[in-house]
Amino acid sequence: MSAAEQLRASGEEVERACALLVAASPESVDGCAGALEAAVAGLAGLGAALAASRGDAASLEETWRLRRSVRKARALLEGASEYHERWRERIGARTAGYGSDGAPGEPPRAGRVFLRG
Repeated sequence: MSAAEQLRASGEEVERACALLVAASPESVDGCAGALEAAVAGLAGLGAALAASRGDAASLEETWRLRRSVRKARALLEGASEYHERWRERIGARTAGYGSDGAPGEPPRAGRVFLRG
C-alpha cells in the first residue's frame, strides 16, 4: 500500500470518528475511540512509505487532508470535554452544594468496570 493510500485510510478513520462524535450518543462516542485507534495503527508503520514517497503530490495532498481531519476531531473532542465538564459542575452544585472556596462540590461518580481475562 502506498503512503497516499495509507494516509487516506487513516484520514477516513478520523473522519469516521468525527461523524461518531457529532452523533453524540453513548454508543457512537464509544465507537469513536476505536476509529481513532485504527487511524493511529494505520499511521504507525508509515515511516518507510513516507520516505519513499517524498515529493509525491498525492501523498502531500492526503497529508494535508489528514491534518484537517485531525484538527476537526480535536475541536470536537475539546467541545465534548467542555460540555461534560460544565454538566459535571452543575450536577456537583445541585447534589453536593458548593465548597468553602465557592467551587461546585464533586458529584457522585458512576463508574465502569472493565475486566479482561
